[in-house]
Amino acid sequence: MNGTTDPPGIRPLSVGSISIGGADDPQASALQVIEVDFRTDPRWLDFLGSHADALIYHHPGWLSALEHEYGRKCIALACVDRNGNFQGVLPLFATRGLLPGLGSQVGLGPRLASLPRTPLAGPLYNGESALVALVRAAMDRARTHPGVQLQLKMRTAGQEKCLDGLHCVPWRTSYVYEFPPLPPDSSDRVCESTPGQELRFGNSRNHLRIKCSVNKAVTLGVQARVAETSGELRAWYRLYLNTMRDNVLPARPYRFFDCLWKELQPLGLMRLWVAERGCGSDRRVIAGLIVLMYGGTAFYAFAGCSREDFRLHPNDMLQFHAMHDAWRRGYRIYDFGESPEDDGQLAHYKKKWGSTAVRLYRYYYPAPVESSSDYQTSSLVYNVAKAVWRKVPL
Repeated sequence: MNGTTDPPGIRPLSVGSISIGGADDPQASALQVIEVDFRTDPRWLDFLGSHADALIYHHPGWLSALEHEYGRKCIALACVDRNGNFQGVLPLFATRGLLPGLGSQVGLGPRLASLPRTPLAGPLYNGESALVALVRAAMDRARTHPGVQLQLKMRTAGQEKCLDGLHCVPWRTSYVYEFPPLPPDSSDRVCESTPGQELRFGNSRNHLRIKCSVNKAVTLGVQARVAETSGELRAWYRLYLNTMRDNVLPARPYRFFDCLWKELQPLGLMRLWVAERGCGSDRRVIAGLIVLMYGGTAFYAFAGCSREDFRLHPNDMLQFHAMHDAWRRGYRIYDFGESPEDDGQLAHYKKKWGSTAVRLYRYYYPAPVESSSDYQTSSLVYNVAKAVWRKVPL
């Protein structure tokens, strides 16, 4: 999946612009969809900065990291008006899929996705005309390559009503925590215990359990802080690999995280929180989590923890610090990310913080015969693969 060549049937983009609309739609006819360079065109970042729904996953830093991971260029579409002003953007990546050649029959074939291995992205737009323009351009592109399926990841349903052929599929549930307004006299200290200076997590029982876990971690000598060097990123990465192997999930390559670190960490848009234990030369990182931030939303994106250190409650301590940090930096939402429907333990962990379940949606063109979420995880093949995967060297 991470080769350096384009998937079969998908060639690099080489178009100038696509005009949208007709004489009976003056607003739409004034729009064009063009391909731009998200790195060098200042309009891309300016548009993100002006849009309330912009996410870190639209940011050039995230798109650059995906380019490093997949070894191919991002197709950055922009909808512009007659004055050249951006009215919408849509980043796309061509991927091979898990089973090339099957196309949309089982949802595992080649795709034109916004974006691969990304919880949310999809088009960012001002007005329905810009949305239609961007999605129609993406559909036209997928249509010219038989067997390639367009996939858009969005938070709202019903967008298919304005575009014939686009198919909406309910996806997994994400869990989001809405921060309360900051108190007027808030400080930079994330563990301030003064009433009104600390977040409340869920009901009284869950809040008390979380506070007890954090206090126990402190008692056992665990300390949390923000990582400052790429060496600390490397130390955390091994914990991440172990965690992904235990959970039977494909890990992201280190080059992906290295690019995120170089692109986003200097801007304050990425924070790696690490939990440490010990003193001096015996001090070691036992857990860590990455939070990505942009606009009004902070995303709990990646985590890794040494299994033998679960008893020290480092994950609760890190989550506690990361959430308070994002709150005090002015973010409105803390997104815990999506959970598979059959993973009740993960969903329970995210709900205990007082988060609210939000349904996500996937849009496809052409419509999939089967939803890609319908994996038969209870099959014999899966169980054999699961046993083998956990023995693969890091």
